[in-house]
Amino acid sequence: MTTTQELPGLRDAVQFVTASGMARWPALAVDSSSLTRHLAETPAALGGCSSSLAAERYLAFACAERAPQAIEIFQKLYSDAIDGGARSVNPSRDFIEDVRQRVLELLFIGSPGGAPRILQYKGQGPLGAWLRTTAKRLALRLATSDRVERQAPEEALANELAHACDQELALLRAHYSELFGEALVSALRELPGQERMLLQLSLVGGISTVRLAKMYQLNQSTISRQLQRAANKTFDNVRQRLRAELGIESEELESLLTIVRSHIQLTLSCFDDMSSTESTASPP
Repeated sequence: MTTTQELPGLRDAVQFVTASGMARWPALAVDSSSLTRHLAETPAALGGCSSSLAAERYLAFACAERAPQAIEIFQKLYSDAIDGGARSVNPSRDFIEDVRQRVLELLFIGSPGGAPRILQYKGQGPLGAWLRTTAKRLALRLATSDRVERQAPEEALANELAHACDQELALLRAHYSELFGEALVSALRELPGQERMLLQLSLVGGISTVRLAKMYQLNQSTISRQLQRAANKTFDNVRQRLRAELGIESEELESLLTIVRSHIQLTLSCFDDMSSTESTASPP
């Protein structure tokens, strides 16, 4: 089995990628040993890379590693490329935003059981072009998919919210069947894109508020408040939808929804509790 030390030119490649990345973004730092392991996985892509492409590969890896400022830099530079790929399929504003959120989830969270897709970028062409192609392919799949497939990310997030309060939700569903699940998916769709993304990263991606704060360059307390606000807005929306659908003021329904909300708040606060442990661990 070939080790990283045995790969010809690997050390030089790591130095070149690191120097190119830090020359463009001096404050963007990643762990050298982790970068070495990553580059060693694709040795064929190490040669003939320009400084510009090497810097973009450095940024892509930094995003996957949740390095401070990395995703903020990424979004400033490449959001237009992602939007352009979506726009080439459907110019609708809602469609473009939907594709953008799904691409970001795919890039930074990955598919179930898979690594973040951003790690597949090998610097063999401009990152913007690679992202535009990625967004266009996903947009084409969405454009031809049925309604169930289009709901998948919201339903996945709804399931995570449901698992946080399993017993109470079981009681709720026993009384109100699938109505609650439909209301929850619809409520999540109406959240602003960033709030939905925060919930997705936190509950589906398992990313703590410490890392989210670094990703978005905000205080941890601000991220926590935004997560709580997103959860509260979601369940206020669910309550309104259920009231309108059922046409009743149900004390039992209100009681169950209050318990569900408290469980979600407790789940989100657990990520805050994990932060002190994570902050003492090795840098992300």
